[in-house]
Amino acid sequence: MNNTFYSANRECLSLLFADRDNEIWGLIENALGNSDAAGAYSPEYIGRLIESYITVSELMGEELPYSDVKGFFCDWNPDGEKLYAEFTALRSGEKYVGDDLTFLLRHTEGEICRLITNVLANDPDDPHYSAVFAANMIKCYIDISEQTGKILSFGNVFEFFITHGFSQKQHECFELSRKDEAPTYRGVQY
Repeated sequence: MNNTFYSANRECLSLLFADRDNEIWGLIENALGNSDAAGAYSPEYIGRLIESYITVSELMGEELPYSDVKGFFCDWNPDGEKLYAEFTALRSGEKYVGDDLTFLLRHTEGEICRLITNVLANDPDDPHYSAVFAANMIKCYIDISEQTGKILSFGNVFEFFITHGFSQKQHECFELSRKDEAPTYRGVQY
């Protein structure tokens, strides 16, 4: 990907990765609490995730208060130096290859599914999760994936639901929530 791609798609990428730092911190807490953590929770994997997040953010023109893995720890936690030392001791040297955007996008479908599940569990009188935001994430994910040449088994919000094991009834409930929320949603709606 070149810089033009990142600047042209900054809004969609920002939406897709809006809460990525919180998600990463959750993975870190899990890894530090489980010395046998493997796969998505391995310290090496999380380190690569932080590095990819920083790189993609910089390419988008986003300014972060940190520029490396240690800075991420120190910015997020008063005990950052100590936690970084613990985290570094757990790293195995395992390498994850591929470009940074592709690496970050690997997590997006799961993140969207968690958000959909939360939207479906919302209290209708006091919702805490945005169906409009979730629909925006799906549409941006599809758009960015297509632009990067990734072949998906879905091409719209309904197909995303069905592909990821949600029922047609759940999609209908989601759409009702999205339509109710849309008139008061602040921000772009895709």
